[in-house]
Amino acid sequence: MKEGKETALGEWLLESVSEMHVTEMKPVQRWMQDLRMMTESECMCILQAKPIRSSTSDLAKITVNTKENIYALRKRAKAMSADFAKLYYQLESSQWQDTHLLSLELSIQIRTLLRDCNMFIPNMPLYLFQQQQIVIDECTKLVKQAESFDVKNGSVPPTDSIIDILRELGRTFTHMVNMVQATLIKALVRSIEQAASEYNIKTAVNAVYTLSQDGNEFCRLIAQEGGIQALLQVCRQAALNFVKPIALRTVANLCNTAEGRQELEKASGVEYLSEILSSPTSPESVKAEAASVIAHITSPNIDNYHHLLGFIEHMEDLLRELTGVCEKASNSNIFLVGTSAIANITFMDTMACECLATYNTARVLITGCHANKADTMYCKDQVATILANMAVVEQCRKQILQSHGIALLVSFLYVRPPSLNSPVKVDGNKNRSKRKNGYHSNKENSEHIAVACERVQQKAAIALARLIRDQESAIAIMELQGIPRLVELCNKRWERNDSEPVLVACLAALRKLHSILGQSAFEPADLQDLIKPRLIDSFLLCSATKESFV
Repeated sequence: MKEGKETALGEWLLESVSEMHVTEMKPVQRWMQDLRMMTESECMCILQAKPIRSSTSDLAKITVNTKENIYALRKRAKAMSADFAKLYYQLESSQWQDTHLLSLELSIQIRTLLRDCNMFIPNMPLYLFQQQQIVIDECTKLVKQAESFDVKNGSVPPTDSIIDILRELGRTFTHMVNMVQATLIKALVRSIEQAASEYNIKTAVNAVYTLSQDGNEFCRLIAQEGGIQALLQVCRQAALNFVKPIALRTVANLCNTAEGRQELEKASGVEYLSEILSSPTSPESVKAEAASVIAHITSPNIDNYHHLLGFIEHMEDLLRELTGVCEKASNSNIFLVGTSAIANITFMDTMACECLATYNTARVLITGCHANKADTMYCKDQVATILANMAVVEQCRKQILQSHGIALLVSFLYVRPPSLNSPVKVDGNKNRSKRKNGYHSNKENSEHIAVACERVQQKAAIALARLIRDQESAIAIMELQGIPRLVELCNKRWERNDSEPVLVACLAALRKLHSILGQSAFEPADLQDLIKPRLIDSFLLCSATKESFV
């Protein structure tokens, strides 16, 4: 038997050697040919256990699909909400004829959506399956109740029970949709954290940014699922400057909600922003977006306005860097976000203006305005706000005067709102040919500019009133024709767009000037109407208000 085996082995070896054609085939080719006939169990086990890594394009495609699924889910949920409302209206108005049909259709749509949600989330967590089962049970109850909802002995059964079931179904369905959306958004946030290539990071951040532009509902979900923390981690990586502007823009959008600001606070966001602004490697575009985030979180118009954790500790550094952003701003947009952030901070703490005095912020802003960086009404509004708040501090007041700030503020008094209701003679055919949408858009834009113009006039007058503490400053305003303009704003309502706050500020500035310059600087009629009477009487004389405050 042994000899037989050796004989058989020998024959196999001879055949193998004869087939090798060593002199005719290259070694690598022969090795690849042999691999087809041989396996090594250990190597095969290792290969089978090793996961196959998705390519960069596959991961990006998954991210894009997740975003599209979120939009598809919201669209279908909104359409089904209309079906809920239709069925509810028919039950409330006793239109019970189609109750069974509508209930059945609604149940089918919900079940179809649940099936699609299982496709959206391949590895669906247990809590979502449980919520889906609750929704399915409520659908079953609704259909069964609707089947028995018919005329019996000429009377219609009471609708209270089916309405209660419909309400409970609507509640559980809405909760389920929110849970699915949160799960999908969590997957998007995780894709930012786990992205291994620049392309995947950019795709994931862009997807989250797109969602953040579509309302506070998505912003709240993104913030709650860790979006702020993930985006800030991206911003801390020096090699990712290409995606930092869009990441910070997303953070600014998320901070429009209370949940976003809370998450920023938990993630030490103020410290991160201070680091970005002070980093010498941060490009101007990144610093501008960081300034925009600061402007968002410090806006006095937001809900639940309060000092974020760590803000006071970093306020001085923030003001120093924001002043630098304004000084080096290459365009008016960057100058605007820098001044907006500074203006908001000056409302937050009384120490802010003293810090601004240390960094010569008044000189930077006035120089920037002379360089035409404040070329919009909104930017002028921010500068006037900062100067008005700084004028309270003596050191800041001196800097404003030394930097020729009075001339700038007087020029702000001369800004005029666009004419919203002035009659314009136009050809009838041309007028009829105007596009309706464009007309309303232009009118709305003009109204916004008019409101900004009122704020510029008001704050310029306030700043001037605060700067007037001696003869020199009062004479400077008089020589720059500030008094005639203040009088004009009081007497001519259209010049201030009928704004009463502007009127009050101008009256206060004129009375302050009169207290220093005396009667010789004013016309007799102006003294009679604007200076000598009580402030309330002058206000009622110049105002469009008709009621008496006596």
